[in-house]
Amino acid sequence: MGAIGTFVALMCCAAGVVGGMVWLNRETPERVVDSYLAAVQQHDRPRAEKLLCDGLRRGAAGRLTGLAQDWMEIVDWDITDTRDGDKSAEVAARVTYKISGVAATNTIRFTLIREKDDWLICGLQTPGVNLNPVQ
Repeated sequence: MGAIGTFVALMCCAAGVVGGMVWLNRETPERVVDSYLAAVQQHDRPRAEKLLCDGLRRGAAGRLTGLAQDWMEIVDWDITDTRDGDKSAEVAARVTYKISGVAATNTIRFTLIREKDDWLICGLQTPGVNLNPVQ
């Protein structure tokens, strides 16, 4: 293989590596839920609310995000299930939190919608609470 052939082969390999890195670093529904829970845990309301769709941000979930940060401490979470399609996804997370020092664990189901290239949380469902204006 000559110098041109070697150069072309190297460029193809570099393009493949860069493309693979972009694909691996793409925003996924799981990463959005993880980022949301981390923002709530860190009491970063503006960052948490950026991950909510407009209807949820302006509604009860936006207020709930603020309240949760005021009186609840998220201790830990695990993503337990994901069902995603091209435009929507559902992510389940088992969340452990403390309220007044008492720990509890519940599964929260997040409904996400892809708006342009971004996944946004547009619904939250947990036992006894259903904030899902998308239905």
